[in-house]
Amino acid sequence: MAAEKTDLSISPQEANTKALPIVLFLFAAMFPLYWLFWGKPGGGGFFEFQSLIPAFLGGICLHEFLHGITWKIAGKTTWENISFGVYWKYLTPYAHCKVPVRKDAYVLALLMPLFLLGILPYLVSLLTGSAWLLWFGIIFTLAAAGDILVYRLIRQLPGETLLEDHPERVGCLILENENTHHGV
Repeated sequence: MAAEKTDLSISPQEANTKALPIVLFLFAAMFPLYWLFWGKPGGGGFFEFQSLIPAFLGGICLHEFLHGITWKIAGKTTWENISFGVYWKYLTPYAHCKVPVRKDAYVLALLMPLFLLGILPYLVSLLTGSAWLLWFGIIFTLAAAGDILVYRLIRQLPGETLLEDHPERVGCLILENENTHHGV
């Protein structure tokens, strides 16, 4: 019997709109904490053209690569099952896993860029006073707002639930058969 699919996705436009409160909250939480420890931060060279462009473009590429490599490893899939691109209409880069993976692997892939590019550099900035790492960490924490939205959509599902990344929208599809029920 073919698996039924329950859609847990939102449009890229809706994701951008719903991400705004998350972005504002995260910035309001992160910036003052640094200021408390280290005083008002300067740019630390981050906003200079020769630093900003490579950091921003490299960070975006690394963000999507981290989704992909984590799907490959934790989801036990192949590079042929992972695609990368940009929704040009919304200026939104994406990584897409074309095959279903367990929810626990999906969540790990979803949140890996948040932790490695956002939270980790931010925490290091709190320890070292590096304004450059502060801005990099804040920007790439904020860049993960869509990932946080998707996590909020799926967080209550059991870890063994099979999820298929939605091919066109932000979110995923729950694969269900006669032996699964998730009460969503």
